[in-house]
Amino acid sequence: GAAISIFHVGVEKGWWDPTSRCVPSIKFNGNENLNDFIKQLDSAHLGDCSKPAIRLAGYSLAELNTILNFMILAALINIIRLNEKASIQQN
Repeated sequence: GAAISIFHVGVEKGWWDPTSRCVPSIKFNGNENLNDFIKQLDSAHLGDCSKPAIRLAGYSLAELNTILNFMILAALINIIRLNEKASIQQN
């Protein structure tokens, strides 16, 4: 997850170009037939992946996701170190 969030932050910041994976938002409620759905796919406008849809406290969701991923990584590294110390002290 961290790699994807870092990539998305880079796209938002203009560090690199977005891929073709920026997909349109299609609404399908199950009542359309296949031809209507295909027409909807053909006419869909792609979202702009370089602009965050939502910001919280000034951060995009991709930025918050990246921060959270690194916080979890730091916590896991700390837990592993504590477990190793406890294991050494028991022996």
